[in-house]
Amino acid sequence: MVPLVGCWFRIGCPDNGDVVDEGSSHKGQHGKVSVIGGSAAYTGAPYFAAYSAMQVGADYGNVYCTKEAAQAIKSYSPELVVFPVMQEQSEQQ
Repeated sequence: MVPLVGCWFRIGCPDNGDVVDEGSSHKGQHGKVSVIGGSAAYTGAPYFAAYSAMQVGADYGNVYCTKEAAQAIKSYSPELVVFPVMQEQSEQQ
């Protein structure tokens, strides 16, 4: 089995550059992050990439990973939304 290695992420911020008041803000207004990566053997990298972005200000995080990695990543933090949509490379052949 060949694991998927590496992560890709993008942080989105409010489009107009305004500072958002925390008392009246909604989820996603302080920034969004989406991370693509991970496998059964490598669950930490996508988790730490998304969680670190949330620690510095983003308030909505997605992780797109393999089905085998999804349960482990979900168990690390309830704040992340995990989508098990990728296949291991050995399954693609």
